[in-house]
Amino acid sequence: MKKLLNTLYVTSEGAWLHKDGRNVVVRNDGVERGRAPAHLLGQIVCFGQVGLSPALMHFCAEEGITITFLGAYGKFLARVEGPQSGNVLLRRAQHQVTQPETAALPVARAVVAAKLANQRGVLRRALRDYRHEMDAPALDGLEAAQRQIGDAVRHAMAAADLERLRGIEGEAGAAWWRAFPGLIRNPDFTFSGRNRRPPRDPVNAVLSLLYVILAADCRAAAETHGLDPQMGFLHRDRPGRMSLALDLMEEFRAPIADRLTLL
Repeated sequence: MKKLLNTLYVTSEGAWLHKDGRNVVVRNDGVERGRAPAHLLGQIVCFGQVGLSPALMHFCAEEGITITFLGAYGKFLARVEGPQSGNVLLRRAQHQVTQPETAALPVARAVVAAKLANQRGVLRRALRDYRHEMDAPALDGLEAAQRQIGDAVRHAMAAADLERLRGIEGEAGAAWWRAFPGLIRNPDFTFSGRNRRPPRDPVNAVLSLLYVILAADCRAAAETHGLDPQMGFLHRDRPGRMSLALDLMEEFRAPIADRLTLL
């Protein structure tokens, strides 16, 4: 059985990847730095000036291994993948079930509720593990945020339509980012609010980088299983937007990207 979505990240400038049998080999300055069996890989992510041999690119296309190119600072540049495969009936059913709001709403509710529950979990973990290190204002802020987000989870599961659901998500998101500075324990880093395109401080830069990587993994997961990554349940359809991948990544933002930023 193939292990899906094991990702090889190549971050060394000037690295060169090539194929050796059914292995992916990474070289730098002519020296082999590592190799990975291709049957264990679902994706290769290259940062900055990383090159791949044509033979390896052909092999990855045939084996369904996605190659993603990011800039040195994590900006998405391109993806290389083979022909889209999978069951056309599955993709047709996906298009049909995401189109009417009545069918999309239960899935969208679950997406938002899971996202908010994971945010509340991060807040509760911080309150449990580091309460003794917090001053009164920070402690009160985290307590208030986890209560507000907990209420939002219940409201999300009962939302009457997608517009109301997005409003609940937005209000809870504002509470999350207000509380986020209280989760940062490193005194060298500060956070005054979420900003992007471009991020204007180190914390936002790390968040944006991790979100790009997470979105690429979710898109690869959708395509690996024959789904259309642009046809989602919660995010509106828009040319160029991978709405399903954005839906999938929502519940993983807090426990994976946000928590990693806080380490």
